[in-house]
Amino acid sequence: MKSEKAGISAKFRCRFSFLHVKMPRAMTTLVQRGIASSLLGAIALFLAGCGGGGGGATVPTATPIGTPNGTPTATPIATATPVPGTGGSPVTANQVAFVSNRANPSSSSGDLYKSNLDGSNVVRLTSLNQPLDKPSVSRDGSRLVFQLGESNSLGGTNNIEIGIINANGSGFQKLTDDTTVGGRPDDYNPVFAPNDQYIYWTSTRRAVNENGLTVDGIPHIWRMSGAIGSTGANQEQFVAEASAFPSVDRNGNIAYVALNQTTSPIALRTSANILIKRISDSTPAGQIFDVALSPDGARVAFSAGTTGTSSSVIRAYDVGTTGRVGGTLSAGASNGGSAWRSDSQTLFFDAANGAVNRREVFSSVLPFSTTTQVTQDNTSDNYSPAFLPTS
Repeated sequence: MKSEKAGISAKFRCRFSFLHVKMPRAMTTLVQRGIASSLLGAIALFLAGCGGGGGGATVPTATPIGTPNGTPTATPIATATPVPGTGGSPVTANQVAFVSNRANPSSSSGDLYKSNLDGSNVVRLTSLNQPLDKPSVSRDGSRLVFQLGESNSLGGTNNIEIGIINANGSGFQKLTDDTTVGGRPDDYNPVFAPNDQYIYWTSTRRAVNENGLTVDGIPHIWRMSGAIGSTGANQEQFVAEASAFPSVDRNGNIAYVALNQTTSPIALRTSANILIKRISDSTPAGQIFDVALSPDGARVAFSAGTTGTSSSVIRAYDVGTTGRVGGTLSAGASNGGSAWRSDSQTLFFDAANGAVNRREVFSSVLPFSTTTQVTQDNTSDNYSPAFLPTS
């Protein structure tokens, strides 16, 4: 069947598969992440070749917060789209939110769900039936922001946007709507700041890099208002260096992948855009995705791919010492979607597991010596866990 939704699925499976969108068993993320590694790796090499590479000490600090040199910002969509409510209630501190296609396991589309931390009492939160991924929960658990795939109205080119919805499934609203013919930017991997003041995300829209040059199609971290009443307003570029996969701790510090770094691919900044430090890892920046900064800011985890393959594992570092903490985490051939619980000791993640390679959510407590399967559906894909940010 050929349809708009089918076109979206195809795009998620190839060109933008590095966004960590999971496919049904016919096309698992084992393949996606191999493509992801190649694409982001190519971007990283390109940036290095243009003078953006090198060690942490030689890369300039990003420009101050704001839209550098008059870079145009996207106009947010202010009108909410009516969507039937599901009756779901806000996500609580003892629950985990995640994406699942269990309502239609053969589809690459899905919806937002929540469950107890042990996987029991699963509740469907939305009825969008769209290619969703990367949810982030607001401070009170009443809203979830996420990325979704859709068709670009100009020329039929599919792109990825940011959406937000109430935890009861009502009030769906697009926060980005990039339909510019030139470049057709994508917006993905959104995350609430702990006080809901901001939503940070990655965008390939036109930006200004650390050398003051205007660039198109290169990922950079942006931010917008996350407050009720102004959500989606004041969209501005936040990081000047090529960057992706932001994660925020309870103090508002941000960790992300610095795509132009050859030896120190993980960077941390304050909410005032001051570079704190860089963390070294042998994995090329283009092979790193799904960064997760612990709520207390003491640890950062991420998925590390292997060049030339579609496999990935999860590693964690101590932010203070910049040394490894815990063992290498894996519950299958492809591991991603890391999210720390409020205790900053327990990491939830997703992995392709079992004979049919369905994705499930797992958890592990430092030092990551054992893993526990959280979602137990085994006939659908369940991925991208998210938690209530706690202070």
